[in-house]
Amino acid sequence: MLTYLPSVNKKIIRWLPTKEVLPEHNGSLIYDGIETYGFKILRKALVVLFGLSSVLVPAGLLYLGELSKPSAFGIVAGFGVLFALGTILVEQRIGHMVVIIVAYLAVLATFLSNMPQN
Repeated sequence: MLTYLPSVNKKIIRWLPTKEVLPEHNGSLIYDGIETYGFKILRKALVVLFGLSSVLVPAGLLYLGELSKPSAFGIVAGFGVLFALGTILVEQRIGHMVVIIVAYLAVLATFLSNMPQN
């Protein structure tokens, strides 16, 4: 590409800074002297605890609480929104995010349909 530019443009381009966007990474788990393995484990643990609590808490409320239909629907909708917000923070791929959220709401809808009728 540079062979097509006049020699003046080549000289100007050589003067431009050529700094790498990201520092070079050798594949280790240490970045700027900071161990990242612990942070990765902490993040995974928080994601697992969030996922577990986002199923157990609404399921427990639906099964153990004597709720009216509007209250039960409010629990499903509220925890669905919380789960969607948490998923947006963790998952970057939009297709996977949609599948995860829909599957979660399907599980809560199953709990809702199995709830004893008042």
